[in-house]
Amino acid sequence: GGNVLLGQTASSFPTLIESSIPFEAKCAKTARFSFGADAEAFDQSLTATVEYFNDYHYDILQVNMAKGYNSLVAIYPAAENIGAYRHQGLEVNLDYSKQLGEWLLQANVQTTIYRSTMLANGEPKYPEPSMQAVGKSRYQQIGYVADGFFQSPEDINDYLANYATIEGGYIPEPGDLKYKDINGDHIIDFCDQTTIGTNRPRIEYGIYINAEWKGLGLNMQWSGLQNARIHLQDLPFSSYSGTYGQALKEHADVWSDTNPNARYPRVSAKGNAYNQRTSSFWMKDASYLRLKNIE
Repeated sequence: GGNVLLGQTASSFPTLIESSIPFEAKCAKTARFSFGADAEAFDQSLTATVEYFNDYHYDILQVNMAKGYNSLVAIYPAAENIGAYRHQGLEVNLDYSKQLGEWLLQANVQTTIYRSTMLANGEPKYPEPSMQAVGKSRYQQIGYVADGFFQSPEDINDYLANYATIEGGYIPEPGDLKYKDINGDHIIDFCDQTTIGTNRPRIEYGIYINAEWKGLGLNMQWSGLQNARIHLQDLPFSSYSGTYGQALKEHADVWSDTNPNARYPRVSAKGNAYNQRTSSFWMKDASYLRLKNIE
């Protein structure tokens, strides 16, 4: 059973809802192709292994949003085995070991370079191709493309008159974010959202270095990743949920007439949904190189 909404006031009435169409779910599957090569040099002091892999994942159980949301009975379409993506890349391993008199030198470098591409996910047909996830990197974040801050009333007037109006009639103020009109219709709305980055790295690597001499040794382990970005969910003084947290020193770096190149938009006492939209402004580089151990 459940409730159905009827009338202009959307009054709720108890009713019976037909169960979902019978569907026998299947297990997700993976088809893997790979090949590799090994090499040696300098009297086997240096060895290298390179492997290419290409994994096709399919029959993934996902809600088929292409069939639409049934607002009459407030239910989503049934899940189906329609998801698919491709994960491919290179794995490289380099080893070096050499005895030089009383010195033993060793090093190892491991790196993985990969990309995951969405092939099918049951997404609906969006108004603009830039909004589609299929054909792009998996785990892509969709949002607006930020183009700096509005710096003056003249800047705002020029933007609204010659470039774009903003959905809902919002009038920006100096210190607000400026968004690009991606589809060129002179309106800033959800149709201007596009891919702005993924939270998954493209490159992961590890480095090990060891040196020994007469029973004394020094070794280090490093790890890192590249081409990863993170979306800052917690804004300067409040999160998307409206809760408040500890303000840090860096949060004082907000836009003002005397600080036009600030880290954050202007301060808004009650929050600012316009500036808090998911956008490239809040996507930050998450690449790092970290020393894990030294002894």
